[in-house]
Amino acid sequence: MTNKKISAQLLKEASKALQGIAKHPNFDTNVPLREIRIHMLDEDGDGIGLWIEFNEETGEFEKGMMSIAAEMMEVGNEDDESDEWENRTLGNNEYLN
Repeated sequence: MTNKKISAQLLKEASKALQGIAKHPNFDTNVPLREIRIHMLDEDGDGIGLWIEFNEETGEFEKGMMSIAAEMMEVGNEDDESDEWENRTLGNNEYLN
């Protein structure tokens, strides 16, 4: 598979997963989102980070993009709270398929 095809398929799958999450019956009551960050990385861990955040004061969405270097994505301590957060689900994993 070419890089272009792999990238296109990854974007398609990510979009499908996000739409599935939003349609999940527990989404609106259990996930009070205010910000979304998406990291798009190459095989070395370098890439682009996109973010969208709701600004409570202005009532508007703010968007941005940043470069990501592999060393920024290093895994922290195993006892870190982020591990607990990353393993949460909304009750089942079907919304990711």
